[in-house]
Amino acid sequence: EKARVSVACRVPGKDSGKHRDDKHKDEKHKDDKHTGKPGHPQPDKPKPEQPKPEQPKPGHPGTPKKDLVSATVAVPDYVGVCPPPEGITATGVIKTARPTWVAYVWTHNGRIVGKGVVHVDGERTVSYTFTPTRSGTGRMVLGVVSPFYGDLARDTYVVTCQEQPPAEPVAASASVTAPEDYAGACWATRVFTGRVSVNRIAAGGTTVEYRWAGPGFQGPVETLTFAEGDPLTKEVAHPVDATETGVLQRWIEILSPNAAESNRAQTQVECAPVEVVVLGGRVRYDMSTCTPGNQPAFIVSADVRVSGATRVEYQWEFLGVGNFAVPGSFEATGPETRTVSHRIESGPPVGSVRARLTVLSPPNVRAWAYDFSPPPCLSA
Repeated sequence: EKARVSVACRVPGKDSGKHRDDKHKDEKHKDDKHTGKPGHPQPDKPKPEQPKPEQPKPGHPGTPKKDLVSATVAVPDYVGVCPPPEGITATGVIKTARPTWVAYVWTHNGRIVGKGVVHVDGERTVSYTFTPTRSGTGRMVLGVVSPFYGDLARDTYVVTCQEQPPAEPVAASASVTAPEDYAGACWATRVFTGRVSVNRIAAGGTTVEYRWAGPGFQGPVETLTFAEGDPLTKEVAHPVDATETGVLQRWIEILSPNAAESNRAQTQVECAPVEVVVLGGRVRYDMSTCTPGNQPAFIVSADVRVSGATRVEYQWEFLGVGNFAVPGSFEATGPETRTVSHRIESGPPVGSVRARLTVLSPPNVRAWAYDFSPPPCLSA
């Protein structure tokens, strides 16, 4: 048995043509929209540019450079004599985010009083000093004119003026320094150092009267002059001869313009034994002054040897020519041999003469004696 197949055929009609025409119109409209003419494409028209935001001009508020610079200002208050001897100093610290040249101005109570240009790498300190003459308040402003214009920082201050106190009276004081302790041959010189000071120098100058003092010692009055412009302290020196072991002590007494006393300074002296020996002597006659019937003038000499620095005190004694004594001394700065002598002038014959040399200091030195008989003067 054969299968049945049903076929339905559609005849083109009016609706079908209309559909094709609409499709053609749509394509044509599409071409007109994009090209302006069918089948002829045209380039796209450029879009109008959007206006850029206006940038602030350098040197006016609002410039981005303002964020680069900042500052602080500090002005101290003042209480004291007016005008302040050293003025009042406003201190500003300018900081930058990167190395920048900064032009700045100082404004004091609304008036520009200072300006400058500095290169700031991190931070830089600037300052302005002013001198008020009366009490009051004020304001100091640190401003910038480049890289932008404007105030950076400000601070206020208070000035309280006080009356000038009366000048204090001139007064002197002193201090003394002792030399180092000493051990060695004596006699030895030890030098004390003094410092005399005044609290101020009066108009026309100041004169200080003082003296050195010590146990059983009072030196002469001395003066020290301080002229205007001189330093307020001057040094003085005081030598002391040490002749024996012991303590040396000195101080300064201020007598004028006020009474005062320094500290007491002392040093220890240890005298080492010094050997002194009289080596011997001799007599020399001087016939040039002889007259008949008299004896000639003569000079008695002796050599004294010392082993170190010391002071030697001695005495000549003469017997047979009036029986008298003659003192003498010399200073030895080290080992040496010194010749000492004494002259007896021409006179009547006396026969035998004894000359004796005795060392009084240092002690325990053996004396030297010499006996002789002067010859008579020769007849003419």
